[in-house]
Amino acid sequence: PTFGATSASKVAFGFFGTGCLILDPSQRVSCWGSGGTGNLGNGSLNDAAQPTPISSTQQFTSIAFGISSVCGVTTTSALLCWGNQVTTPQQIMPGSQWASVSSGPFGYSCAITVTGSAYCGPDASSLVLVQGTQQWTEMISGGGATTPFTCGIATTGLAYCMGSNANGQVGDGTESDRSSMTAVAGGFHFTH
Repeated sequence: PTFGATSASKVAFGFFGTGCLILDPSQRVSCWGSGGTGNLGNGSLNDAAQPTPISSTQQFTSIAFGISSVCGVTTTSALLCWGNQVTTPQQIMPGSQWASVSSGPFGYSCAITVTGSAYCGPDASSLVLVQGTQQWTEMISGGGATTPFTCGIATTGLAYCMGSNANGQVGDGTESDRSSMTAVAGGFHFTH
């Protein structure tokens, strides 16, 4: 998308009327909208009526919104997050190298390391390793606070899900909740 004379490579929108974008060619992040939870990342809780740079000069490759927080992966494979009353970007799990980050509805976030390990949680400060032997290319969480579920695509192309399964959302042919990643029935191969 183009904003005036500025173009963006990625745009993400949050639950409380906030947007962020990765600017071309600088790969810096700017955010606008509601700042009440710190999700503008500029050191303030004030709103911004136009894109405003976050308080980091890092360059980003991806960005994702939770309910009231934002996370992004930098060009140096660091995971930075802000929001939930944290007004400036903070590094999550320093020393880890990240490939991607995603957020589903209701704020559950997932991040994948460059070696294919996945971590998910209700917010970026509480990411937990997704157990199993698979290596992941994509991971996202859905559902709500009382019915969360997570699905991912392994490097084999097979899909796996876990969590609440009351409506069959795990895709294993049952409606039984799953506490570990379970193969989606049918053996379908996915690319995303």
